[in-house]
Amino acid sequence: MKILLPILILAIFSSIQYVMASKVKCRAVKFLPMIISSLASIACLAVYLGSYAVNSESVMAENQYFAAFLGTYTGIAMIGSILALIITKFSKNRDWGKK
Repeated sequence: MKILLPILILAIFSSIQYVMASKVKCRAVKFLPMIISSLASIACLAVYLGSYAVNSESVMAENQYFAAFLGTYTGIAMIGSILALIITKFSKNRDWGKK
């Protein structure tokens, strides 16, 4: 049951990124899932490293735990987006060779 959520997130971001990379012409929109997952990962990393002023040790520990939890899933989403971009690149090369 614990593996179901990461697989679901990977599949959702892969499918969205694949559709957008293969159908959309605008570059800013084409990489939107990748940009969202990258920004979320950077935000989680910033919270985890403590790049803000917190006076309480317990609040810092809670923020780091929550950032690590969310960072895992945003990292999985980014891996799904990268995987979809790789699949799109190979499928376009395969289609190009048939023409």
